[in-house]
Amino acid sequence: MHAALACLGLPDAVLVALGWPDLGLAHALFTAPDPLLERLQRELQAFAPDLVVLPALADRHPDHGTAHVLLRLALRRAGLSPRLVVYGVHGLRFPPAAAVPPATSAELARRQAALAAHRSQWPLGRRRLLQCLARSETLALPAPARDGDTLPWRPPPWIRPALRLGVVDAGGSRCWRWCEAPLQSGPDGWRLGLEPGPGPRFVRLELAWRTLWIFDAWGWCELLPATVERGRR
Repeated sequence: MHAALACLGLPDAVLVALGWPDLGLAHALFTAPDPLLERLQRELQAFAPDLVVLPALADRHPDHGTAHVLLRLALRRAGLSPRLVVYGVHGLRFPPAAAVPPATSAELARRQAALAAHRSQWPLGRRRLLQCLARSETLALPAPARDGDTLPWRPPPWIRPALRLGVVDAGGSRCWRWCEAPLQSGPDGWRLGLEPGPGPRFVRLELAWRTLWIFDAWGWCELLPATVERGRR
């Protein structure tokens, strides 16, 4: 990582390594969110950014979407309202208007050298990384929260026993098996029956056990906290 920064002309001092677990960030957020949020809050208050570039919520890598959630919640805790710009790495397609002007040949050479410095990724992932390098880089505004409490997912009945639903907002985090979650079925889909709370509110749907496939099938969504009557599941 430090070698990659050097390829890009950046000093080591710009990096603050938090030591968070690879592919374990969502689990940490739902089991012990306060240490994560407190550390981010301190860093944000010390830096006082007016612009934050963060992973898109819909990025299919579980650590990327969860990093978006952590940053949004930590910014609220810190009382900061910087401009937010998101980028996507996995499973996203932004509109053409979001594309950044193409890099020069010198910039592309520096980026390739920075990618190659990640020796744990380069031998097996060279082709994929070069494909990322070749495509247009994109930045966009965060997607708006869903207006209402209807979830975007409609999992078929056969897989629901294997699903887990988690909610995190400024009031904390909680997690249920699908059959135990405060859900109400309606004509527009499944509604989440929670009392209103301080926003933002994020919801995650995942399999209750790990598989060899690391990417999210459902991932995160953001809801506008609202009051709904709890009904039968």
